[in-house]
Amino acid sequence: MIGRNTFYRAAYVVLAIIVLISLTPVSALSGYSYYQTINYAATDQATYQQDVVIHRTTGTAYQETVGGLKVWHIYVGTKCKTDYGDIRFTKSDGTTLLNYYLWPDYDSSSARFTVRLEG
Repeated sequence: MIGRNTFYRAAYVVLAIIVLISLTPVSALSGYSYYQTINYAATDQATYQQDVVIHRTTGTAYQETVGGLKVWHIYVGTKCKTDYGDIRFTKSDGTTLLNYYLWPDYDSSSARFTVRLEG
């Protein structure tokens, strides 16, 4: 029979291992070492477009509504190129690429993308 203190120590070790594994950044897309997950609710449309602004500074992601349209703001620091040529968008499986458009008015601090999402 396992004593109460032994059980708690065993549970603590398992929890610590799970936390360490979950904190290890792993990209499902080959060749990419950094990624961010964006959770969103699907609409009643089969496909739709979503504006995403990538900021090359630090900050907290947020969503704003502009002219009735939602715009997502994501902060990546210096983890992408200044021309945003290494940005990719995928489905939740992490490997299926989504179509997107990089608006030409970007600069080295932020860029606006329109991503085609499937509801």
